[in-house]
Amino acid sequence: FVWRGNWDVEQTRKRCTIAGPCHEESPFRQDFETIRNLCRDNLPLDQIEEYHVVMAALEAGGNPRGCKSQAEVGDYFTALEKTNHSIATEGYNTSRELGGMVRDEISVWITRDGQLAYGGWANHRLAIADLHQIERVPVSILGSHPDWLIEQCRLNSLPPHLALMRWVETLR
Repeated sequence: FVWRGNWDVEQTRKRCTIAGPCHEESPFRQDFETIRNLCRDNLPLDQIEEYHVVMAALEAGGNPRGCKSQAEVGDYFTALEKTNHSIATEGYNTSRELGGMVRDEISVWITRDGQLAYGGWANHRLAIADLHQIERVPVSILGSHPDWLIEQCRLNSLPPHLALMRWVETLR
């Protein structure tokens, strides 16, 4: 859970937004651009970068996004559109409410200064939430910087797991 080093300084990027632009080096840029192009701008698949990337990976013998055929690639993008429609009409449901597991939520890391850094799971769901201006979504905390966790333990006179739980309660 605790990750030493300078990852929070060297590897984190400003969060992408649908309004954009996303940082060119962000590993999440393409996912946000896909949702912007597919769900906001209603562009056809052949004008969406991720579609071409997934198709090229499929043609090279891979299973991108779990797809094993061109039809499954189409189904994948249709599922994104359905997710967009569902969030637009029914609101944001948790992974559990959708039949998944808690670990499938949008993932975050806690930096040394207590900021949440996006972790890499559920990229498209985060982009869709941003598209619909949903301000609060459930997250799964993957880990933290030790400096932050030690400080929380000291401030609250609690062991790590309880200090983390107290901090989470302040976010609600």
